[in-house]
Amino acid sequence: MLSYVRGEQEGRLLPIERVAQSPGYYDADVERDLSQLVEGPTTPLLDALRHGETLDETGRTAVAVYAATCIKRVPRAREQGRELIPHTLEAVVERLRAELPELSGGDPVRMDKLRNDLEVAYEKYRETPPTAVLDQLRDPRPTWAMVEAIRNMSWRLLITEPPEMFLTSDNPLFYFEGLGLGKDTSEFAFPLSPTRCLHGCRQPLRLGGTLETRNAERALVHESTAAWRTTPRSCSSRTQR
Repeated sequence: MLSYVRGEQEGRLLPIERVAQSPGYYDADVERDLSQLVEGPTTPLLDALRHGETLDETGRTAVAVYAATCIKRVPRAREQGRELIPHTLEAVVERLRAELPELSGGDPVRMDKLRNDLEVAYEKYRETPPTAVLDQLRDPRPTWAMVEAIRNMSWRLLITEPPEMFLTSDNPLFYFEGLGLGKDTSEFAFPLSPTRCLHGCRQPLRLGGTLETRNAERALVHESTAAWRTTPRSCSSRTQR
């Protein structure tokens, strides 16, 4: 794999086991399931997409599962989850505080006990989130809503030629976090090779069908590797011209 080290101008050819790897990031059984249930069955489908071949609904769903898994399995997903824990905990506790009169049945003694128990639990989980929550953050399996959002977008295969090539990172599927995947303006970019990128958005394909093949303009290649990470924009002007 051609890799670029920060501060160096030229790329290095490195073996895959030395690139974007974090030993022990998942338990052995999870790694096995990812390999056997997600990566293995999808490899020939990704090869077909690279060649511009259309997929049936089963194949399209499998690729959507793979793409959504790429979002969930990387460190960024865990970071996002951890960032949400304090806000989610606060919201849950505030709701329970408001419900204390009803939960206590109007008994002042019972309400004081419930309030005390709630505050003790709040302080405990604010310091150390529940194991079940942390286990869920470590789970690389995507939600069905994520899969459906990706599968139901319009897919385009964008093609370029050297020296303009698509780049990728340890987060191989890019989407605007502020938009998510479920909005009308949501989109994703998923490089399949240095010269092939699967792009999805909700602008309809010009000729119908399930996959449109397009030559990627130079500016679009640059956007997909750099500028897309800064300013969200609608995909219509870039994919429908």
